Amino acid sequence: MTRIIMCGCNGKMGRVISQLVKEDASAEIVAGIDISGEQLDSYPVYKTIGECKDEADVLIDFSSPVV
Repeated sequence: MTRIIMCGCNGKMGRVISQLVKEDASAEIVAGIDISGEQLDSYPVYKTIGECKDEADVLIDFSSPVV
C-alpha cells in the first residue's frame, strides 16, 4: 500500500485527491498538512510539515505558493 501525506488537504484539489484515494485500495492518506489545521477527513491534519511525524512513501503538494 502506498502511504501518502497530502499538503493542502483542505483545498479544492486536496479534497478531490482525498476522495480519489478513498476509492483506491492500494493507497492511503496517512496525514494531511493544511494551514487551517482543521481535520475534515479520517487522517490527522497538521498546520506545518514540521509537526507531522507520520511516515509515508510519497508527499502530494497542492498547497498555495503564497503561503
